[in-house]
Amino acid sequence: MDVDVLIWGSSHKVEAYTLNNKFFVNPGSATGAYASGRMDIEDLNVIDGILRDRKAREARELEAQKEFVTTESEKTKDVKDEGSDSTTKESDDSKEVDDKKETTKEEER
Repeated sequence: MDVDVLIWGSSHKVEAYTLNNKFFVNPGSATGAYASGRMDIEDLNVIDGILRDRKAREARELEAQKEFVTTESEKTKDVKDEGSDSTTKESDDSKEVDDKKETTKEEER
């Protein structure tokens, strides 16, 4: 099974344990008809560990997404900067052509 937590019931016995990196929980009843309301410290520690692991994984995923967005925005900025450089060069080239035309007109007069 490709699950992190497996919950089952109807044994009327409260259980919680890990096996092969999977967390198994039996609240005693899948419907809530039986509830002892008792969990021992080991059960609580296992649940706490799973929640901490999940939180850490989500934080890593969020950080990876932020890095991806930052990298993509830097790439976009670089492309825009390159575009503005070529626009400046094109403006300079255009001005140079206009200057040559003016020089040629003055020579013809």
